[in-house]
Amino acid sequence: MSRVRIAVPRRLVGALALAAAFAPVAPALAASPHLGSRVLREGMTGTDVRALQRDLTQAGFSTPAAGMFGPVTALSLAITSGGVSPVAP
Repeated sequence: MSRVRIAVPRRLVGALALAAAFAPVAPALAASPHLGSRVLREGMTGTDVRALQRDLTQAGFSTPAAGMFGPVTALSLAITSGGVSPVAP
């Protein structure tokens, strides 16, 4: 099975690494309104979710920037982190 390399902007990689590092303290940060100050999870809404969705789209993962972290956003993140392989047509 051949591997597909995907170019992901450093900003997105850094944001994902930061989110993973602070996952255990997510409840304490959830109320903070500043971009990058909370761990985003499915079901969340806000301008930070919309920023993540725009970054995913810029990285080549079509994700509607609706500001709601739903299944499409979760799938895009899983693919960028290598947790899910995209299905070839």
